[in-house]
Amino acid sequence: MNDQVITVIKLFNAESIASGSTSSQPAEGIDLQRFAQNGFFSLQYTITGTGTLKLEYNLSLDGANWIEPTSSTDIGSSLTASTGPGSDGKDILTFSPELARFLKIKATGSGGSAAVLTLWIAMQ
Repeated sequence: MNDQVITVIKLFNAESIASGSTSSQPAEGIDLQRFAQNGFFSLQYTITGTGTLKLEYNLSLDGANWIEPTSSTDIGSSLTASTGPGSDGKDILTFSPELARFLKIKATGSGGSAAVLTLWIAMQ
């Protein structure tokens, strides 16, 4: 059945994100009409380096104007190379974005120097 398909996309590949910097992926956004028919989302991250990261999402109805909805919450905050269940900078986080056509994941660095992020999104 098509409604059981899980799509996984790698968004960040060992990207260095310095304190005070932000990176959003993918640049064009993910077309949720194609990939997220049931509205289930998760992120799997690996963080190395000495920085701290916050993960959020931005949405768009038209693919051009990106908004962080007022009702949104951070997917994860204060994430480091020693967070996660194994204290190894690895975890899977679920989130529930508001209804929209397009989605981007935003990573913001803070504290220390750079964090290096590898991140996948799973959608169903």
